[in-house]
Amino acid sequence: MNITQPKVFISYSWERADTVTQVEELAKRLVNDGVDVVLDIWELLDGQDKYAFMERSVTDTTITKVLMICDKSYAEKANTRAGGVGDETMVISPEVYAKATETKYIPIIFERDEEGKEYVPAYLKPRIYIDLSSDERFEASYEKLLRNLHNKPEHSKPPLGKMPEWLNEEAVSLTPLRATIKQLQAFDGKNKAKQEYLVRNANDELIKSLIELSPNIDDDFANNLLKQLDVSKPLRDLFLDYVELLVANDYNVSTLLGEQFEHMFNDTLNPSEKNSYSQHESEFISFFLWETFICTTAILLHFERFSDLHSLLARTYFLRESWHSKTVKAYNFVVFREPLRTIEEICKPKSKNPRLYTLAGDIVVNREKKPLITQTSLANADLVLSQLSRVFDMTRDNSGLHWFPNLYCYYEGLQNIWVKLISKAYCQKIFPLFGVSSTDALKESVKKCVFDRETRYRSSFDSAPVILNSIELDKIATLP
Repeated sequence: MNITQPKVFISYSWERADTVTQVEELAKRLVNDGVDVVLDIWELLDGQDKYAFMERSVTDTTITKVLMICDKSYAEKANTRAGGVGDETMVISPEVYAKATETKYIPIIFERDEEGKEYVPAYLKPRIYIDLSSDERFEASYEKLLRNLHNKPEHSKPPLGKMPEWLNEEAVSLTPLRATIKQLQAFDGKNKAKQEYLVRNANDELIKSLIELSPNIDDDFANNLLKQLDVSKPLRDLFLDYVELLVANDYNVSTLLGEQFEHMFNDTLNPSEKNSYSQHESEFISFFLWETFICTTAILLHFERFSDLHSLLARTYFLRESWHSKTVKAYNFVVFREPLRTIEEICKPKSKNPRLYTLAGDIVVNREKKPLITQTSLANADLVLSQLSRVFDMTRDNSGLHWFPNLYCYYEGLQNIWVKLISKAYCQKIFPLFGVSSTDALKESVKKCVFDRETRYRSSFDSAPVILNSIELDKIATLP
């Protein structure tokens, strides 16, 4: 790697011996820190013209910066002299100053007057300076100078990112939901009623947008479904921002999100109260609920909010029994793993890659929201949901069917969340996820996650892994 070494010329007044000494000490330190310094007392030979040397150094293209050591003597001489002529000075006049680019000069304050005002030549007053005038600020200012010379600023402009996806012709206006989330981010925690209002409003706006995004039922419904799934990503991303907001601000995450998923299911099922309604019509909502439940799990796992995730999974969800009834029934979280038959049975055979194990899964893993939502974190979260549904013996409608991990085919290697169970400290951290309080109870829970050869795609040789594929039972909690 090519690194350009900075080279500086130091301009100062010779009138005071202590200034000359301080300048040389500064020059020595800069040289030690990788800065090539041109200093008259090191470079000039007897009989050479000091003024010519100064002007030549200032205009030298190899000199990257000129340090102007500003004390009382320097300011006075620069303000009163037309040139640098004189035995006791290496001061840059306005005329010499004008011969180089403005960015080449850095005023260095060495002295202040009795009122604390810095000594600086009149023509330099508008410029930002480095203050080395006191011991208290010297080290911080010296670092600032060094960063300037090496072009390593403390604060750098970040690289230009991509235009937000939601700006690219949103299918529905998400401005109200986005505004509500912004208000929650800025909430100071003082007004509990306002907080509750904003949370309810976020929920209402999300459901309103979901209903508006739902595809029309017509002869081309399958294509409309894929199109609407595509344009739903900005809404999904906003929901994930909301989840991260709840986690970051230590809200009652499991309760709020549990209620959110209930409302998303109940309030979007046949919202127009039509007399006839098909499963195809609800598949857009089913996909959104399934995807966001996996994403929410991925976020809670990332932040190790194990207690919140356990509560979300152990919760009873009161959901409408059917599209034509508003009577609710008790379900567990596996209900959000709906079979997506339109996508898999109608859309996939017509897709560009009909040999995919799962079109729905392929859509999900290609909707990353980095850094948290990636193909790996999504596939891992889906596996964890499947594994915990076995640990808690939760099935869909008592059918014996646990959460099927659609995304398991996108996961490679062992799951770190279970590999780390070798540590006693980590086991204690993860107890809340299983709802246990001892290593023995944890092991008993892990044993319930039994391998099932049939938990796989029909055309796949590999089945979905269980917890004990990543950690041997007798290795759990064997290290500190």
